Amino acid sequence: MGYYKNIKCGNCKYSFTGGYSPANGFMDSNLGIPYVKCPKCRIINATGDIPWSQFSSWKKIYHWISLIIRGLLYGFFLGAIIWGVLTKLLEIDFNINIFFPIGIGIIITLSIMIKYNTKTVKKIEKRCMNKDWDYLLSETKNN
Repeated sequence: MGYYKNIKCGNCKYSFTGGYSPANGFMDSNLGIPYVKCPKCRIINATGDIPWSQFSSWKKIYHWISLIIRGLLYGFFLGAIIWGVLTKLLEIDFNINIFFPIGIGIIITLSIMIKYNTKTVKKIEKRCMNKDWDYLLSETKNN
């Protein structure tokens, strides 16, 4: 069963997430913009998220562990798909060890996730420094 989250304005009930949207559940480290300004009523709302600079050492470790676990899971599935395409759909008949495409999938996934995470942290820190609370859904949460 998935985990879904709906963040609403405390004043006018505007949904910042457009209704319930998928979230990371127990793997969520709450990295994000701490406040957002409602585009409808212009009230500033707390999100429950915090920027990287305010994370404790343990929170940073938890964030990276959760990122790595998700990367390993997604990479495993990507590698399995690559292996399936190579061996079944393309009917390539060579002795390929299933761990090779899974390893490639994990490397690709972790590389993308780490790059995206680093970019997101920089954007969040910049917005927090400027106290830019205007609502931008793509930057309020690190998926």
